Amino acid sequence: MRLKPRELRELTPRDFYLLMSEEEEYRYDKIEEQVRQAMFNEGAARSKKLKPEALFKRPTEEERKEHAMSDEEKLTIQKENEEFLSKIDFSKL
Repeated sequence: MRLKPRELRELTPRDFYLLMSEEEEYRYDKIEEQVRQAMFNEGAARSKKLKPEALFKRPTEEERKEHAMSDEEKLTIQKENEEFLSKIDFSKL
């Protein structure tokens, strides 16, 4: 995200802090991605008979379903979030 100088000056300290925190997290994500890539490359370089499954095994449909939330769980989380948001007084912001 590119901000013009005027837009940057108009940010509140909180907005600026959040923007910088987001940028820092983005950089950490990129570094983690590079580390994973290096590990994959190293594993491939050291292996004599490398198969793709040795580095990454795509989850099956059953495995994905095991990790997926049910509609009931999603609804419960949504209700909890709505309840939390209803307690916030946005008029004071």
